[in-house]
Amino acid sequence: MYRRGENDNTQSWKEKFVQLMKKHKPQDKWILNVSDDLDLSPNGWYQYGQNHLFARFECSYCHRHWKSAQSVILFHIRLEKKWGHNQGQVKMRKLRQKCRSCMNAEYEKPVFSDQAVETILYNLALKILVKHYGEPKKSPRHCEVEELVEGPHDKSNCEACKHGMCIAAHPSMPTVRPTSLGLIREECFVRPSLISSIEWEEQFMRPASPTLAMQQERNYTRPVSFSQSTGEEECLKLFFFAVLVIALLFFAFSFQQK
Repeated sequence: MYRRGENDNTQSWKEKFVQLMKKHKPQDKWILNVSDDLDLSPNGWYQYGQNHLFARFECSYCHRHWKSAQSVILFHIRLEKKWGHNQGQVKMRKLRQKCRSCMNAEYEKPVFSDQAVETILYNLALKILVKHYGEPKKSPRHCEVEELVEGPHDKSNCEACKHGMCIAAHPSMPTVRPTSLGLIREECFVRPSLISSIEWEEQFMRPASPTLAMQQERNYTRPVSFSQSTGEEECLKLFFFAVLVIALLFFAFSFQQK
């Protein structure tokens, strides 16, 4: 039986992550810190997100419970060399949700089962091994929906939707795109253009992929509203009309001089 707080132990996350990294890279030291307010410009950090996670929530006001299969976790990852050995650090932020029944509800943290925690940390370790150690990519594990989730995703009370990180808020978009918390390089997000892709890569000190950027640029078409396109056409018409009038006046003046 699920009990609130059983799997919301920050220390448990830290210990499991340390054990997992020791198993793969015993020569290096890795630590995990949990933060509710990660820096929006993580210079020197690799930013990575996991979504479609199943979690439970409880309102601190009315004690209402709800479940979501659209929970999101944001990670900042860095590996440094100190005193002759490698030291890695991960900052983790669990994106929260509000109770839809309370007027002045606060954001509540998601609570994950032990099985979900293992899946999340396993996928995190895979990302670290690929990014920082150059190991071959492996298929990530999928976070199972442990219970039936009824109704549509409550986008208005989702912190991930607020920052543009939730896939449920952009179901028609291709995968990988910049958000208000930075560029999340993950299968549920896509850059809007080649220029903005390069700007984001430079800001977050992450090597851009020219092949991927060019492919995203070819596949992406910025939506243009009817009013916007009509206004551009009118401006072009006025411009060409003005050029024509100036040309006629010039020829008329030249003819009079002769």
